[in-house]
Amino acid sequence: RTAAVALGEKRALLFVLANWSAAALLAIGSLGAIGLPALVYPLIALVLYQSARWSVAAVYWWFPYLNALIGFLAFVYLAAAS
Repeated sequence: RTAAVALGEKRALLFVLANWSAAALLAIGSLGAIGLPALVYPLIALVLYQSARWSVAAVYWWFPYLNALIGFLAFVYLAAAS
């Protein structure tokens, strides 16, 4: 059993929301403006928690693209800053 299965979808989304919010705040605190895109992750969890229109299964497949985009933006920003 995974944590998501044990918690159920709604409670797992709240768990993810709390963890991603903490991670985003740490990123912003340590990286400044470059950490701001990290706020998209808790926003996704919040939208999924509140919306009946979006499903976790559909949004799950966006994450590789989202991670690649945010990683690319961070790389470009940090490469330009150094």
